[in-house]
Order: sequence, then C-alpha cells, then structure tokens
Amino acid sequence: MQSFTNLSAKKRRFELERLRIEHSHLLCEEKRKDFAKRPSCPYCKQTHVYKVGVNKTGRKRFKCSACNKSYTIQTGTCFHWLHMRSKFERYMYSMMQEGHRSLKSMSLEFNISYVTAFDWRHKILSSLRVSPDEFRGFVELRNTILPYSRKGIGKSKPSKKVPGKPLSPVHLIIAADSEQQKSVHVASIGQLRGSDIESRLKNRIQTGSSIVSRFTKAEDVFDAISWFGKKNKLSISRFDEDSNPNDYDDKNAKHLEQELRTLVFQKTRGVSTKYLDHYGRWATIMRTQKLVRDYVFEALRYRGGWAGYTAREDIFARFVKNHSEVEYIQTSHRRWKTAVIYKRENT
Repeated sequence: MQSFTNLSAKKRRFELERLRIEHSHLLCEEKRKDFAKRPSCPYCKQTHVYKVGVNKTGRKRFKCSACNKSYTIQTGTCFHWLHMRSKFERYMYSMMQEGHRSLKSMSLEFNISYVTAFDWRHKILSSLRVSPDEFRGFVELRNTILPYSRKGIGKSKPSKKVPGKPLSPVHLIIAADSEQQKSVHVASIGQLRGSDIESRLKNRIQTGSSIVSRFTKAEDVFDAISWFGKKNKLSISRFDEDSNPNDYDDKNAKHLEQELRTLVFQKTRGVSTKYLDHYGRWATIMRTQKLVRDYVFEALRYRGGWAGYTAREDIFARFVKNHSEVEYIQTSHRRWKTAVIYKRENT
C-alpha cells in the first residue's frame, strides 16, 4: 500500500486501470466456467441459460434465454417426474446386474405396482445408449426373424387374419464388427428391403469397411444387404463353414442373436414388436464386457430418456407406416403433456 501511495497521480490511474481490467478478465473466466457446468436446455438445446434458484428437493433450477422455459438437471432424463428415486436406482442396478426377472417378482421386491414395474423397465431401456457411433473393419450384418406380436393389446381391436396367409415376419439386423462392437435393429415387418437397412445403419459404417454376410436360403435378404452395401460404396462378401476366405469369426453376432432369442422366447415368453428395440438393447448389454455401472451412469445422464419413453407409441406408428406391411393399431392411449416438447435424436 505504501508503494501505491508513493506513485504519481498518473501512475496511480494506470495501476488502477490495470487492476480493473485484470479483475474483469477473472470475472469473465469464472462466468465462462460456471456456464460450462450448466446443462443445456432440454427443450431447444440452447446453452445460454441462467440460474433461477432451487426447487423443493434442493436441486438447482435453470432458465433458458431462448425459449424462456425452466428446468433442472434431471429434466428429460429417466428421473423426470419420478417420485421414488431411491427405489428406482436400486431397481435399475438390479435389472442391469441380474438380467431379466419377472415383473411380478420385481414388484414384490421393491413394493411397487405391476404397472410401475413395467413402466420403470421401459424408462430404463429407453435411456440406454448401446449402439456404437461407427462400425469398423469387417462388419457382419446378420438377419434374424421373429414373429410379429401384439402382446399386451388388451381390449384393443385385434388384427384381421387372412386364411392361408402367414403372419408377417419381423426382420432384425444384428450388426457386429471385428472390434467387438454390436447392436440390434428392428428393420422391417414383412419383406426386407435395402432402404430398411439404410434407415437403421446410415452413416454408421466407416468408409473402407467391408460387409460380410452368411449364406442363407433367403436370397432376398442378401439382395437387401447388397443394395445397402453398393449404395454406401462398401465391399460385400459371403461366408459359411466351408468357405470363409477372410477367416471371419462370427461368434460375436451369433451369441448376440442367441441371447436375444433366449430373452424373447424363454425369459419374457414373448415380446410385443413395439418394444423389440428395447429388448435388443438389453440383450446387447448382456453380451458386452462394459461395466454395468457405466451403462447406468450414461442412462441417468441421457436427456432423451423421458422423450423416448413417452413417444414410444408414436415412434412405432411411424415405423409401421414406413417399414411395414401390417396395419397399425394403436395399443396405448396414454399421453403426457411434455412428450412432444423435447427434441430427440434417432426417433
């Protein structure tokens, strides 16, 4: 302080101005770091948000400058509008670690209703992100067929059966690469087309990769895979037990298919086609080496979980319209006011 008082008036003004600018830079840096910690708006994805206090549970509340809506860090996640958080967390860990258990046993263990056990299961499965961003190297596209199912349709209008006409098959494409990455996609109901595979795997296979496929009696399936490969400029080869020029190991996709069939036919005793995508994710987790807690943390942070859960009926209706030969029958009339205001990816 003594040194400052000894300065001339001009140098004092200069020193004060320097301190003011330095302080301003520190405030800006602190503000920038604070903004980086704030979650983006789940409604419009904007990042310019500010704090508006806390809610009844003590969680920070934010408000978006663009859409003027307020939210917390849990808005849009599978915790959205949840009243029993501690039970839900234990339910999630049990579901991920122990695999499939009947809804009845889960409802008894956690002292919740049968409907709540079903809702929580699909809230969790809607929040799981198991499909890799990109497949590399040799990518096997394996087709598996499951029967079309409207399990749980209840009192809704039943499907009309035409005598002599078989039920439309549900084609699932299992993608697995040489780096142990894998995923399951419901491609079509009825005849499989190349455009059905394109809608599921577009921009998911790295340029320069090779598609491999097993020899099957269904040539139309290979034609669809070939159409997809040629459109995306990917080399295509076929293999079987006697002819496997690339020494490709198909255990990755084969075991995933077996896990999915066990889950659908033996453990759950049938799954509605509307929820096959969810059970495909569950089967993928059972065949992965990734730690369960990593999937749980990712699911709890994913901001599209609530939208995926509430919009399941609309997503399935759109899928039936674009990739199916069957008539769409609405099986759920539940509606949420917040179901349509969230922007989702991959719907």
